[in-house]
Amino acid sequence: MALEEGQEDIATMSFSLAKLLRYNLKNNSSTVSLREEIKFCQTYLQIQKFRFDDRFEYEIDIPEWAMDFQIVKFSLQPLVENCFVHAYGQMIQKFKIKITAILHSESTYAILVEDTGAGIPNHTLAALTKKTDQKVTNSDGNKIGILNVHQRIHYVFGADYGLRIKSQEGRGTVVEMYLPITEK
Repeated sequence: MALEEGQEDIATMSFSLAKLLRYNLKNNSSTVSLREEIKFCQTYLQIQKFRFDDRFEYEIDIPEWAMDFQIVKFSLQPLVENCFVHAYGQMIQKFKIKITAILHSESTYAILVEDTGAGIPNHTLAALTKKTDQKVTNSDGNKIGILNVHQRIHYVFGADYGLRIKSQEGRGTVVEMYLPITEK
């Protein structure tokens, strides 16, 4: 209907939302290939492009060697969403999100989600780091996405894996996701 009315943006956004829903319903597995998770994340970013227009840009730089590695399903999108919810909040200028993957060791790789946003205040970062280190469930409703992803990584892959967060107020944040090298 939107295409019939010449509303291509609405049609594209509707199509993207439908893709997100299908991804959610399609696979009951707790893990997917990094390739699938990146496609899902790109769809989410396309939707955000409609919302924020030219106020942000993104770059996804994942080496081909990592694309078939397993990742916890729905683990990247909450980290990217945090860039909009927290990093963009007080920003007036354009900001950037970059998603990359690196080899950490012979048995571990890391996915880095970086933003050039507002950064996390030191006291908030310390509290968040403490919660991830203690492996506790978050009950206050704050930073639930990060903690949920961290806990699901622990549940699926074990306590050696999870998230680490580095941030500088006014300069941005890097969330590092450490995962075992596994393929299906």
